[in-house]
Amino acid sequence: MDLCAHVILGLPGESRDDMMATIDACAAHGMDAIKIHNLHVVRDTPMEQMYRDGQIPLFEFDEYVTLVCDVLERLPPGMVIHRLNGDAPPDYLIAPAWCLEKSALLAAIERELHRRGTRQGSRYAVPERCRRGAFPCQ
Repeated sequence: MDLCAHVILGLPGESRDDMMATIDACAAHGMDAIKIHNLHVVRDTPMEQMYRDGQIPLFEFDEYVTLVCDVLERLPPGMVIHRLNGDAPPDYLIAPAWCLEKSALLAAIERELHRRGTRQGSRYAVPERCRRGAFPCQ
């Protein structure tokens, strides 16, 4: 049975270091796959009001592209990436609108990886327990 993690980036109060720690934990604990989601706001939820009150910041498009590329570099090269962003049906989505433009987002991520001369796994560090022969390891 394959193990897939779902990770939401940009939860209220989450720092960049928190997000990278989550990604590093997924990378180090033998996950087979990951689904990466950006925080998005859906109509008629408590989060909608929090967003409207300015209590929840959301990523701008370019900011999210940069973050996803940083994340991909840290994930093991063999980990399957099932998703790079989350969204909701247009009638329910409050923000961010850019998350509905999946092809533009994927193209921007690809361009940024190319610009950096990098790829998934380029900054992945094999966990110490794997170097010692402990399992499970990627």
